Amino acid sequence: MVYDDKFEQKFDVGIVGWWYYYNYGSILTYLALCKALESKGYSVLMIRKIMDGKSGLENQLPEKAINRYCTISKFYDENTIKKLNNVCDSFISGSDQMWNPSCEKDAGKQYYLDFVDDNHKKISYASSLGNAEDANDEFKEKYRKYVKRFYAVSVREGYSIAPFNAIYGILPKQVCDPVFLCDKNVYLDILQNSKKRIDKEYLLCFILDPTEEKKELIKRVSLKLKLEVICLVDLTDARKKAEKFKEYENYPYADIEEFLYLFKNAKFIITDSYHGTCFSIIFEKKFLSISNFERGEKRVKELLKLYGIEDRIIEDVVDEAIYFKEIDYSVVNKKIEIEKEKSWNWLLEKLGKPNNYSQINYQNIEKLYSNDDFIRIRILITLLHNYGIKKVVLSPGGRDVPIVRMIEYNEDKFEIYRITDERSAAYFGLGLARQSNMPVACICTSGTAVCNYLPAVTEAYYTGIPVIYITADRQQIYLNMGEDQTIPQNNIFKEVTKKEITIPEGHGFKVTHQAIRDISDCILETVHNGYGPVHINISVDNITIGDKMPKKAWDLLPFIYPHILRVKYEDRDSLIRWVNDLKKSQRIMIVYGQNHSLTNNEIEIIQEFVSKYNCVILTDPISNLHIEGSLMSYNMLNQISQVEFDEILAPDILITVGGKRLMNDPLTHKVRGSKKNIRHWSVMENGEIKDFYYKLTSVLEMSQKAFFSFFTLNAGEIENNKQYYNTWYSYIKKYPCNEIKGYHGVYVLSEVLPRLPEGSLLHLGVGQVFHDCRKFHISETIDIFCNMGTNGIDGCASTFMGQCAVEKNKLCFLLIGDLAFFYDMNSIWNKELQNNIRILLINNHGTDLLRSHNLKAISSVHNTSAKGWVESVGFEYLEAHTKEEFLEKLKYFLSRDAERALFFEVFCN
Repeated sequence: MVYDDKFEQKFDVGIVGWWYYYNYGSILTYLALCKALESKGYSVLMIRKIMDGKSGLENQLPEKAINRYCTISKFYDENTIKKLNNVCDSFISGSDQMWNPSCEKDAGKQYYLDFVDDNHKKISYASSLGNAEDANDEFKEKYRKYVKRFYAVSVREGYSIAPFNAIYGILPKQVCDPVFLCDKNVYLDILQNSKKRIDKEYLLCFILDPTEEKKELIKRVSLKLKLEVICLVDLTDARKKAEKFKEYENYPYADIEEFLYLFKNAKFIITDSYHGTCFSIIFEKKFLSISNFERGEKRVKELLKLYGIEDRIIEDVVDEAIYFKEIDYSVVNKKIEIEKEKSWNWLLEKLGKPNNYSQINYQNIEKLYSNDDFIRIRILITLLHNYGIKKVVLSPGGRDVPIVRMIEYNEDKFEIYRITDERSAAYFGLGLARQSNMPVACICTSGTAVCNYLPAVTEAYYTGIPVIYITADRQQIYLNMGEDQTIPQNNIFKEVTKKEITIPEGHGFKVTHQAIRDISDCILETVHNGYGPVHINISVDNITIGDKMPKKAWDLLPFIYPHILRVKYEDRDSLIRWVNDLKKSQRIMIVYGQNHSLTNNEIEIIQEFVSKYNCVILTDPISNLHIEGSLMSYNMLNQISQVEFDEILAPDILITVGGKRLMNDPLTHKVRGSKKNIRHWSVMENGEIKDFYYKLTSVLEMSQKAFFSFFTLNAGEIENNKQYYNTWYSYIKKYPCNEIKGYHGVYVLSEVLPRLPEGSLLHLGVGQVFHDCRKFHISETIDIFCNMGTNGIDGCASTFMGQCAVEKNKLCFLLIGDLAFFYDMNSIWNKELQNNIRILLINNHGTDLLRSHNLKAISSVHNTSAKGWVESVGFEYLEAHTKEEFLEKLKYFLSRDAERALFFEVFCN
């Protein structure tokens, strides 16, 4: 659970250590210290490593493990970490090798509590020196001044006492490792959460540093004991190390729950780890501890000697009798209790009594923050605030309790009016909006209370008053099932509101994003092209959510991004703000969708825009735009990674112009998946909100001609430095289309498209044709169209025949797949067939685009030919079954030599 300083909570102890390190011993050492202190009544905050920016640690195994069982701080940098002096009474550094010189580069002075003021107790618990006695004088002098500031110092190993005193002039107390200080039942509770269950006896080997000698020992012991082997390895480079034990069952990157489970249930343990040895003892196992000089064998020997079992450490040759020798844990545990008591007495004396601070249950707060209802309510009320909605009219009820709570707990951000009768409340809100000339929100409960809004909603609609009517609702699962106060509220005011939405139920990114988008759309609609009311319906399942949480838990979200704004072409003064943003941007991407062929004047305007702003224009075949600065990026974007796109190609501002792009555009996935804060501006003549890339920030309500003209006219003396364009250009050249091999539909397109006669008309069939046409060059003089509005296969041929009825002179080509043609085969019946019509049918006996799903109903496999049908309606029919036959007949198909309309059926794989 992550501590949030907005709750102004205090803690008895703040623990500094390297619990975020990829090492099971480190994680469990600090977890143990935290839980041990909590068992004595202390409130504990685990302090994160100092970070200058985002660390990525929060998503890694160590931090996630600690977060499940302890309260951890937010990230602080060197300037802000001092704030913890107002949060924690005392601070503990340790345990483990905190003061080893090799750890200096990790967090340095933080481990010596340099940020802690002298009026706070600074305690070292069970810290190890490592090789500090061999450190240079500069290191010793540097940290001596920090150690001198400690209130109390303890070390884990007795052999550290003398060198510590020699280096720092302080005689430390020896205490036990925190894993022994913590009650064993804590580990038993944690391992109950393990997802692993193993129903066999096994030998567990936990090896930090694999060697052939260690592997040989494990093999020898397992054969002697007739036990299967399960391996755990150190978290650092876990997969690489696990590979060395690939002959055994192994678990790289096991969670701490699995780690403890595997130790608890092992029949025998072999380890070269200090803490592996500790947990072998804690769970009272037979074990061997392999001497590990690199990791500090001295500490293991001292540990085992302390508990009277020093014969469990081995270096080379092992007497096999040790495998079977029992360990008298009744004796060992008595010794552990003696050391534990001495350690507790020292630590409790140094800490003093806990202050019994009231504790925030961060686990419950995290549950609240992940509750679907709370998430949507918080978004709704935050957006009201973000869009400047001040006046709110509340009515009593049950279903709207958490909505009202969110408003009242943030009363400093709203002007709240409380009206009992919903009918009157709705009219009251209308009056507020009328006199303030600003949108007002009215909120009520579910059922007939909603119906009582209707008279005022109707009046607001016909008078043109901007009111946001928000109604709480039951979940849709209860509708018409006899549930109390449940009526159909979705679209209940549809005839008398400018817009109505029901916020989607469920959870996840898409639900949250749709909620933000739809609520924003509704709020903006109150003043869009005339004032009027809107309706937002929101289901609430549990009206008691968060009712016991502190008010601070109900704070609104920070400003929600992306925040959608709309600006009209007529509002020239406001529009200059967007011009200024564009002038400052170094990375502008114009996504130019489906469009008609432009006039020379329109092309000149766009060309001048490109010459001024630092932009690249991305097009596809149906854009019908070919100017300097425009590029087709399909092949390249399909071959680069998301990371590469984000780091090198992602824009600051993305502007969409025109219609849709061809389906399955790789740019779509790259932009949607980008972690960059890309601002999407949508040029929409009708001002509609279409958040195609999930990053919409602005709707520019104007025609594309008006957009290019206005921004060019107001650009001033700026000039495109072409750096962004050149980056895109070089990448596109770097990733051409992959070589086409074999004889199939893609090969057919690769031969046809580059050879199409200049000045032709091309209609792309929906399916594999439009999908793959982007891979190949098509003459800039060709007018290209595709039914891309809905991507349906049902009308490609009919649309094409309609185009041909108008276009009498150009050669008109339709490239179409077999399913699309047979679905629409009556398109060529009873039509005038001119000799400029050319239809090429790629017949691969079913859908090629979806064939990989290997489902008969999807693939629609068939053996049909179009020959009889097309000849019967008057086409000259050609067919090809081989690559050679196809290439030979293609010449005639592309020529003007035919006296009748041509139909070319190409059979391929």
